[in-house]
Amino acid sequence: STWGPGSVSHLLDPDSSPSTRRPRSMALWVRALVAIVLCTARVRGAGADASYAALEAYIQDNAAAIAALGSSPVPATTTESFPCNLVRATAGDETPTSVHKLRPSDIRIVGAIGDSLTAAFGAEARNGLDLFREYRGVSWSAGGQDTVETRSTMPNILKKFNPELYGFAIGNGGPNTENAMFNIAVTGAIASDLPGQARSLVGYFAESPHVNFTEDWKVLTVFIGGNDLCSLCNDPTYYSPENYEKYLLETITILQGIPRVYLNLVSMMDITKLAKLNDPTCLNYHNAVCKCVTQGDEALRQVTAAALAYQAIAERIGQLPQFQTETFAVNVQPFYIDTQIPLEPDGAPDYSYFAPDCFHFSAKSHYAAGVALWNNMLQPAGSKAKAWVIGAEPLCPTSERPYLCTATNKCGAAFGLLSTNPQSTAAPPTLSLDQKTMLGLALVIVVAVPAAILAAYRYQRARRAGYTPIDGQVVMATTAV
Repeated sequence: STWGPGSVSHLLDPDSSPSTRRPRSMALWVRALVAIVLCTARVRGAGADASYAALEAYIQDNAAAIAALGSSPVPATTTESFPCNLVRATAGDETPTSVHKLRPSDIRIVGAIGDSLTAAFGAEARNGLDLFREYRGVSWSAGGQDTVETRSTMPNILKKFNPELYGFAIGNGGPNTENAMFNIAVTGAIASDLPGQARSLVGYFAESPHVNFTEDWKVLTVFIGGNDLCSLCNDPTYYSPENYEKYLLETITILQGIPRVYLNLVSMMDITKLAKLNDPTCLNYHNAVCKCVTQGDEALRQVTAAALAYQAIAERIGQLPQFQTETFAVNVQPFYIDTQIPLEPDGAPDYSYFAPDCFHFSAKSHYAAGVALWNNMLQPAGSKAKAWVIGAEPLCPTSERPYLCTATNKCGAAFGLLSTNPQSTAAPPTLSLDQKTMLGLALVIVVAVPAAILAAYRYQRARRAGYTPIDGQVVMATTAV
């Protein structure tokens, strides 16, 4: 057979429906290129930037051929109308000095560090070539392209409360591009790469003319671990929970050098669920990007055990006193823990929630995750959802719970804004005149009758002793009882 746009386009099938858009028979050269780029970028994080640069050069050199293949918009699962009553900060409002009293409208800056899932690698890809782009503007945690009505990312929700929000990514591009803004996640990154990203973010904030480093309140999101789990079976020591914890602690300690931070530490998911995406094309991609989910039951058990350990580590870090101050709070957001692969009505996996490599999220997953992250931010510690709900609406702050939730503030309840028992704030009940009369009669019966019986008993005992007390003595005796 001959090669060219005509022969490739029918394999990539750019006009297929959302639920079947993945190519079932990807060209071998596309598979090989994906494997080379992604595997090179993932080796202990080394060479990720270089691989990305090579990837960008390839896209630019072949832009015409890629455009000839065609594409169509990726459908989004978003909210049609924003459900919240918007309470925005005004010029006369005083900026809070405590992270435990932050309203959504107080947030001025957003940023994120992590790996390809935060970079939105392949999120709007319609074929194997589009997969090579990072669609940072639609990232669940740090993308702010368009509006929440079309792209329900967490920053787009925050923008409703503060239109002056700054730092979210738009469009496509790598971590060092202008479009990335403060979404500096690196495709292929692992936990040991995170301290370096944290240092870069501190520098960007300190140097940016758009950031008041000391006064602006910032929401930062940290999510890492997928590539560590994908490589665990190759080097269990390097990707161990102990190392994961060490690098997370180092990262958060570095970020604590940024004043006024509400930090989302997002719990790691169990990536072995990807094994359910088991058609031949997916298996080829998984062998390239996440080999440990294709190595049999023992490797899957090992990865699951490590994922559970990663989750426990995040919870433990979130409870450390040094990360719960007045100006810095780590908030563990667990919505990925029990999230399952979405299913079609017939029970088959819904591939429209994944990029063509069956590993990275499509835009639909980013929008579901954006709402889930936001909702976790408005749910009290101990009551946070541990799975996203497809089609869920964003939760809204209320007059009783106006604040972003931290480990200690109960979203406002800790400051007396909300009683733990809603009925306890009601006025005490009042008694009618008839009720007061009946209560008085009952008290007379309960008190006076026993007193009279006791007085009669003492009177009879005194008479038998030859002494008759006067009425006043009896009364005094009964009064003293």
